[in-house]
Amino acid sequence: MKFIHAADLHLGAPFSDLASLPKRFLATVLAAQATALTRLVDDALAEDVDWVAFVGDVFDQARPDIHELLVFIDQMQRLADADIPVYITRGNHDFAWLSQVDTNLPANVTVFPADVTTKLLTTRQNERVAITGFSYDQAHLEQGPAGTFPQRPEQVDWAVGLYHGEQGPTGVYAPFELRQLLMKHYDYWALGHIHQRTTLHQAPFIGYVGDMQATKSNEVTDKGYYLVSTDGATLKPYFTSIAPVAFQVLTIQADSEQVLFNKLRAAASSDYDLTLLTVHVETTTSTLAQKIVLHQLDANANWPADTTTWVIRLDLMSDAKKVSLPVVPADYWEQTAAKVFTTDTLQDLGLSLIQDADLLDTILSPAYLATLKGQVEEQIGLTEKEGLDAN
Repeated sequence: MKFIHAADLHLGAPFSDLASLPKRFLATVLAAQATALTRLVDDALAEDVDWVAFVGDVFDQARPDIHELLVFIDQMQRLADADIPVYITRGNHDFAWLSQVDTNLPANVTVFPADVTTKLLTTRQNERVAITGFSYDQAHLEQGPAGTFPQRPEQVDWAVGLYHGEQGPTGVYAPFELRQLLMKHYDYWALGHIHQRTTLHQAPFIGYVGDMQATKSNEVTDKGYYLVSTDGATLKPYFTSIAPVAFQVLTIQADSEQVLFNKLRAAASSDYDLTLLTVHVETTTSTLAQKIVLHQLDANANWPADTTTWVIRLDLMSDAKKVSLPVVPADYWEQTAAKVFTTDTLQDLGLSLIQDADLLDTILSPAYLATLKGQVEEQIGLTEKEGLDAN
């Protein structure tokens, strides 16, 4: 038997941290989730899998828009044309979408109800498979249904559980404990909800595949699906990356702009349709540090015209910030601070909009202003008076 374990496609989810992205990349970003889905279906057809599972959050919204629905239905029809069944559980994001498309889904698609339910499948090799799962019917499920999953049926060759939730004794996303799953004696547990690919147990396999396309800069691992196939008496997953857009984080040591640009170009990736970089710079050169802190350095200035790599954030490592910021004369700093850290300045910045009397008393107190000034001095590396001397 061979099947695909996928989860957390989040069709329609917006990307974050992309305010400065050039227009030429927008089409790639806007179509990223749809592209990942198309690639999964391409692979399912090429591998001639027996079935496909989407374990929660196919859509990012409880009621997705018509474009996202049509994208999904079109891809499910491709699987229907190849007689490949699809099993779907709704997650905490898309718990209400079924009512919009129930009559338009191809006949090969099964969407699990809110109650734990077992579906029986006979593969083309006459292997009998019990697929058990449930769907969310609301955004939060404080009582996880793991305990209500039935024991492994005796009359089947394989038993697979589909579970969208969080591990732990308590929570709001169908919490479960590992022992609850193990005691059911299933051959494979396909998990969804956690976007980081994580294995909880090897044999039987119990694990999260992660999401299919990252939309946030802190999601830096490869995104894709598991192709699960028989390995003797067990089911073994093999990961395949399909995300067209990838986020990566680099730490670069550089003491000049040219060294920084050279290292950026060396790190350019052609593994994805678009690679988005967050770059942390370590430097002992105050000139370079100042340009980075003051946003005067364009990290994307030297890319070739056909680049598929782009820096979305450039900053200093925390230690470098303290040693490399501009030196401010003591008398200038004191004169400026005396004008800035006043109640009148705070009023001009919008303090008058605050209606909480206790909060206003706190903010307007001399102690609070002194604390605020000290925090600013610490952030710009001016915590010691002798460090303010221009000489």
